[in-house]
Amino acid sequence: MIPSMAALNECVERGVDLLLVHEPTFYIAIMRLHDRWDIWPEYGIPWSWARFLELAGLPVAIHQTIYPGTLHRYDVEPRSLGEFARHVASSSGGRP
Repeated sequence: MIPSMAALNECVERGVDLLLVHEPTFYIAIMRLHDRWDIWPEYGIPWSWARFLELAGLPVAIHQTIYPGTLHRYDVEPRSLGEFARHVASSSGGRP
């Protein structure tokens, strides 16, 4: 799913500086996740990334229409892109 302009505009209005999307757009692409493992509950790609990124608990929502089980939403506390990047770097063994 490519994020709509309305979603991108809302991110700008809220000061969000990181948007993770399933499919990239022509104007913003940060991380892309897509694999047949997407549909494997608790072990698939979205679940594994959530654990790696230390997102607490289960997804708030799992989209079930177009690609059932592949689109997850987690509500997280806001943080800057820099803070998030340092967290990912330290979690993956990179330099914070």
